[in-house]
Amino acid sequence: MNKRTKSSWIISAGRVSLALLFWIHQNFTVRADPPILGAPAFGSVPGAALLSLTNCSDTNFQYVIQISTNLQDWVSYSTNFATDPSNSIAVAARYSSAFYRVQVIPHLVTPMFQFAVVTRTNFHVNGNNCVVDSFDSFSALYSTAGQYDVTKRKASGNIATDSSIICKTNLGNINVYGHVYTGPGQTSVQIGNNGAVGDFAWNATQSGIEPGYWSDNFNVNFPDVPTPTFTGAALPVAVSNVITLNGNYIAASDPVASWNITGPTLLWIQGSFTPTNISIAYTNNASLTIFVGKATGSGDALTLGGNTTRNQPGYAKNMQFYGLPSCTAVIFSNVAGFVGTIYAPEADVTGGGGGNNTLDTSGAIIVNSITLNGHWNFHYDEHLTNSGPTRGWIAKNWAETKWP
Repeated sequence: MNKRTKSSWIISAGRVSLALLFWIHQNFTVRADPPILGAPAFGSVPGAALLSLTNCSDTNFQYVIQISTNLQDWVSYSTNFATDPSNSIAVAARYSSAFYRVQVIPHLVTPMFQFAVVTRTNFHVNGNNCVVDSFDSFSALYSTAGQYDVTKRKASGNIATDSSIICKTNLGNINVYGHVYTGPGQTSVQIGNNGAVGDFAWNATQSGIEPGYWSDNFNVNFPDVPTPTFTGAALPVAVSNVITLNGNYIAASDPVASWNITGPTLLWIQGSFTPTNISIAYTNNASLTIFVGKATGSGDALTLGGNTTRNQPGYAKNMQFYGLPSCTAVIFSNVAGFVGTIYAPEADVTGGGGGNNTLDTSGAIIVNSITLNGHWNFHYDEHLTNSGPTRGWIAKNWAETKWP
């Protein structure tokens, strides 16, 4: 699974900007040698600039040289495969002043949601009767009409964290039907007296972690969500407190209304968001992708509470939440019927409850941390590996060097 995000490097006569990026191997380790585009050299080849590429020897990727005069409009000049660090690529110097960049394109794209829950730091459970398991919304053997069915569930509710998983022994009792992955150097995983991690047989009769169901080699970096670039209309006026959406929309604040989604919809709420009922009509390829927060700052929150339904019944792939850097909190409070995905790498999740036997939380989550203080059922939809979003972010953080 040697795959990586797409990113770019920009060079001008005055500076080079290097986008941070990552890729994952089968053992979930991260390589720390991102490609580097060297300063252009002029004169040795008439009418051309020589660009050196370092760390561009991975044959799973293509390296596309692009040229721009304004940092807005880019023209692809050549596509290059893996190259030796000693080689240089000659690019036509067509303009008196120009910018160069290398776009790294993977041959294969990795699914974004390969686990039930992923945290950058701690997964801290203080509640009772917490359950993480899985199902497959695409299979009649492992779902009923595409919905989670406890009689057809699977044991691939894997959870992963770069840090530690803590379940206080006097309170925390979690049943993970799947594997646990923690960051390198973690010497133990704390599980409550009645908690268990493993397959169905182990969870039925044992406590603690089944041999072979914990690995400490998970080390993956998830970049911030880039600022949306789509053009969006203002939200339509609510009718009987219901807003009907089909298209692209941008709002400065939460309108506090129910949502009726009738087609493919992109929505950017530039602040905190507390959605109430969300209904997605599964005709006309209806889906909802929501961006929450802003590119800078902090304190914005996505709040899922109040025992209202969100995309239920529904499919996780059709409702996606993305938290921008200012979205630093996701709040679960007596949540019923949330079916979707959450990618909010700066957000800390807190919750006092999150599901019952009828309306549970299902899909997949990637956040900074999770602290749960109440009953919570979470069901990973394995079909997200085939139908969900893929990683292709351009990293937000940049390292810059200059030369005369």
